[in-house]
Amino acid sequence: MSPGRPAASVAATAPTSLAAAEAMTAMIQATIREAITPLVAVNERQAERIEALARENGRLTAELERAASTVVALGDEIAAHNAPGPSTAARTEAQDAKALKGGSCSRPGGAS
Repeated sequence: MSPGRPAASVAATAPTSLAAAEAMTAMIQATIREAITPLVAVNERQAERIEALARENGRLTAELERAASTVVALGDEIAAHNAPGPSTAARTEAQDAKALKGGSCSRPGGAS
């Protein structure tokens, strides 16, 4: 009860104040719902896009790792092919010896 009002006046305005407060609450909730609903939808679409990008990132990382290991394997294969081994050295010495004795020996690059 307010000090300057009679009790009957306060009781008469209480239901009106309650109804006004409920109406105001309903209006605020509707306004908030209008503002938040599109934001929630955008947030859900962004979450789906992030998940798709994470899957793509994982796939591309695996593909890159496979490609890198292929490059390493091919590099090792080329190095092994180009490295002079015992059989290559022995064959080259035999060809050199034959060429010095006057025999014909075809060597890579057109030399004999």
